[in-house]
Amino acid sequence: MRLKTTAILVLALLTLAGCSGGSEMTQPANTSPSVSAQSGDVKISLSTDRQTYARGETINMTMKVKNEGSATMTYSFVSGRQFDFSAVHSGGDLWNYSHGRNYTRGTTTVKIQPGETWTKAVSWDQIVNAGTLIPAGSVEIGAIVPGRGSNGRDNPQVGPLRITIQ
Repeated sequence: MRLKTTAILVLALLTLAGCSGGSEMTQPANTSPSVSAQSGDVKISLSTDRQTYARGETINMTMKVKNEGSATMTYSFVSGRQFDFSAVHSGGDLWNYSHGRNYTRGTTTVKIQPGETWTKAVSWDQIVNAGTLIPAGSVEIGAIVPGRGSNGRDNPQVGPLRITIQ
């Protein structure tokens, strides 16, 4: 049931981010692909270290949340889960960074000062939540801060960032 709920949330994330017009994908020559979105005074960006990967090769991804406003931005969370990354393959295979991880119970917070950037980086071995290697093809990566923001904007998210598995 958790996997189905997670899959629905990720698909909603990717659909909303893709339709919002708030995300823009950039990929200058010889640089890492990235996508970004604005949520009030907060800019959230997602990048990978390359556009194309061999099947089974580690994918390094980074989410940055920058406070571009003049006031401290505070995110409140209902657990220790303060961020998540996701990947969806055109064949429906799904991965979430949070899948199978244990988080502390109780409210936690993250404060981002004006001009400050909060960065989270993870590596993914291309194994989906079901325990199999993702097939070759197009993969859409997303990231989310699943918290209540002091700016009245909750759950800032970014994506999809499209990469290719060969």
